[in-house]
Amino acid sequence: MGSRTRQKKEAPALPAVQIAQFTSRLAKKLISTPAGSEPCRCVVFEQASTRDTVEQEVEWDDGQRVPVSQELYMRIRELVTEFLSEQKPVSILLLHLVQRESTPLAPQSPQLYQRRRYHASSQVRDQVLTNVRRVLRLDDKMFIFDTSGAAIIFAGVDQVGIQKIAERIFSSVCLLQAETMIPPLTRETRIVLGVATYPYPAATFEELTQHYGKAIHTLVLRPVITTQLRGVKPIPMVGSSASETEERQESHVPRLELPGALPERLKQLIPGSIAIELKCVPVGCEHHCLTVAMQEPTNAASIARLRALTGHTIFPVACEESELNTLLASY
Repeated sequence: MGSRTRQKKEAPALPAVQIAQFTSRLAKKLISTPAGSEPCRCVVFEQASTRDTVEQEVEWDDGQRVPVSQELYMRIRELVTEFLSEQKPVSILLLHLVQRESTPLAPQSPQLYQRRRYHASSQVRDQVLTNVRRVLRLDDKMFIFDTSGAAIIFAGVDQVGIQKIAERIFSSVCLLQAETMIPPLTRETRIVLGVATYPYPAATFEELTQHYGKAIHTLVLRPVITTQLRGVKPIPMVGSSASETEERQESHVPRLELPGALPERLKQLIPGSIAIELKCVPVGCEHHCLTVAMQEPTNAASIARLRALTGHTIFPVACEESELNTLLASY
């Protein structure tokens, strides 16, 4: 009897252990580095003398600064020093490429979830640099890059010239879209450009790095929301009424802030008359999965109709009715 009594007292401890083990595994899964990704530890050199790397990592990701890796910095210095010693004019364009984990739709504890930064894969980086090269005629020796991005050195180009070149490059990079990259992007990707010129306004290499550390253009590519990407899983309910089931379904439908306008390529997927009738707009397409913002995202009949019409798997998301009506008015 004594043994049985002790077992009954100890039994409740088992679920707690299981919960702790599960939480530990979940935390490791959420904060671990994705396969093939290298954490971004780039810094902004204009602050290197006053702040350490940890503080910089918190602050530079604001779209106002262009960080650079230590390796790329040293290669830039080696090439530019020759021009500085000869008092020749030279301009630099710095491009930084970084990816961030997607924000979870469901609230997460800070201890279990950290939205970290990573360098993009070489495949993604090469596609970005291809768009850069399309608008330039360069000596490959003056085009240097690593996992963090690229630096382009222009001999004999002044401040006005580098600004015009930066505009051409940014316009070309803006042609990229998250869902048309190969493979389609699964994490938010930020591309930042900075420029600097010697001898004006920079008189030393240190001043040069401070100038190209200031962003003049920023492009953010955000992936289409998918159930696999955002961790949204349907939860089957047993013994519930129809209204209770619908309420629970709605609580698990992702909510999306709609853009001010829709690309024509998306509007072509759903005819205007159908969009107005079903109160919906297409907001993204990835691997034959069409993300549709809907006034009634749990309406099975509407979803089935859209699937038959488009031939795509439909991923419905909720949205603000006013934003939806604005897009429908200009559809």
